Amino acid sequence: MIEIYVPLNQCQSHKMNFYCFKSRSVFLIGFGIGFLLALFLLVAQHVFNCTSACQRTSLNHFSASRSALLKWFTSDTRTDKKPIFQIWKEFTNLTYDVWLKNKKLRLSDFDIDAYLYGPEIKKESEANWLKSHVHITCAVFVKKIKLAKAIQDTWGKHCNKIYFFGQEKSPKVSIVNFEIKLVSSWQLLCEAFNYIWRDNKDLEWLIFVKDDTLVIPENLRYMVGPLNHTRNYYLGHTVILWGQPYNVADAGYVISMGTLKKLINKFDNSEKCRTGGKYWKQEDYYLAKHLATMEIYPSDTRDQYFREESHVWKHKSGYI
Repeated sequence: MIEIYVPLNQCQSHKMNFYCFKSRSVFLIGFGIGFLLALFLLVAQHVFNCTSACQRTSLNHFSASRSALLKWFTSDTRTDKKPIFQIWKEFTNLTYDVWLKNKKLRLSDFDIDAYLYGPEIKKESEANWLKSHVHITCAVFVKKIKLAKAIQDTWGKHCNKIYFFGQEKSPKVSIVNFEIKLVSSWQLLCEAFNYIWRDNKDLEWLIFVKDDTLVIPENLRYMVGPLNHTRNYYLGHTVILWGQPYNVADAGYVISMGTLKKLINKFDNSEKCRTGGKYWKQEDYYLAKHLATMEIYPSDTRDQYFREESHVWKHKSGYI
């Protein structure tokens, strides 16, 4: 029998090294966990403090903006100044007041109650004068009869002429129905172009809107009055889609007689209208795309404070 003897001090040395390694490993793991936990708490505290500071900053900014807006509404520093639209600067040197002055007219204040209910006077209101000298044709695309009826009974009366287009029929509202199969909303718009061109010989300015839109024709006449309707104008609330700027339909868009004439020259029959677009609810985009081929682009309708004249609201109603 062969016996192997291992020295006792060597065996104890191996056990001691194992225990030392084990102790150091536990210490390092615990130290790492503690360090990571402390780092996590530090980062969380920083994020929380930053978020609170950002919220306070945003709240202060909102309060300041609200105060500034309230001050603007209640202040007379701007409200007594008439809008000067960017489009006037772009195409003409005239403002509304200069335009009136060139026509040898002067504005003066008067009592509206005395004008409406008092004895007959020779003065003419600004709105009535504008209606007789700046011809606005309104075109409304109808989906609901009750909305078309509401327009007919309210702001529609302030248009020089108004047309309703759609697939609906009602004895309460005269709606133009096209006896053809429409393949796109662009085709409906294009057919409306041609219908109005043939029917209306007093065209100057033409506005297209949906039946849930509110229009103030007097404001539109104020803006387009100094402009020449025989030139090419394309007005509205401009957005950009796929690199193409266009006036969105939800706020309505306005074209001059000069622009309409060019459209009729390009789309003078139903076949051309049908092939001009193939999707529904994209007629505003197609219109801008076709006008761009004629080098007609949306004009800047903002005033001197860069406030929009045409608005789109989240509840899908537009104001002009």
